[in-house]
Amino acid sequence: MVGDVGFCIHLGAQGAKIKVDQTALLTSLINLTVNACHAMDGGGQVVIRSFVGSSALPAQRDSKKECVMVEMLDEGRGMDEHTCSRAFEPFFSTKVKGTGLGLTSVQEFCRSSEGFAEIESAPGRGTSVRLVLPFADTVHPIGSSFEPLKISTGRQVLIVDDEIDTSEALKEVLGEEGYICSIVSSSTDARRAMEQQPFDLLLTDVVMPGEGGIELSHWAIIRHQ
Repeated sequence: MVGDVGFCIHLGAQGAKIKVDQTALLTSLINLTVNACHAMDGGGQVVIRSFVGSSALPAQRDSKKECVMVEMLDEGRGMDEHTCSRAFEPFFSTKVKGTGLGLTSVQEFCRSSEGFAEIESAPGRGTSVRLVLPFADTVHPIGSSFEPLKISTGRQVLIVDDEIDTSEALKEVLGEEGYICSIVSSSTDARRAMEQQPFDLLLTDVVMPGEGGIELSHWAIIRHQ
């Protein structure tokens, strides 16, 4: 539970093999989690589930292929048909401080994995986002560069966001993967934290009061060169 938002996770695709960029997959799930939390101002439940199904893919519309489906469903305010149709457009956002790139990056991740993303929503009925990721055509031998996602136990992550509910949601998701997360609410506090101890990853919001996330990231890169 994060604030008034609860999480329910159902994993039904154990053993299925897909070939994806692990970092991009994690980033996509984080983006979807943040969107879901923002959509539920009054609280609610987020359901994350995976299962095996079949779908026609962009490169093979005349046939279906087995895929792993990853869904995130929220109980938020939902979107009307026009807003939903534009959800994956670059720079389109209904948030005051949104960049409009979160869902775009999710769609690009799916396309680079030879799959796609789709969204269903209605006002007052929440939103469902599904990632459709095809099975890997080949199974790579042990010792190859294709390895299962490893739990990153002990890796230190600094989360920077002026919205505490968002930070807490990210901390819970990353904590499930073994990351140790610290939370600050401004670039000033983030700089102070990075001066006091090393971090393996900086995860920052872009638009914040004072210095934004892009400037903070540039400072962090220069500092650690």
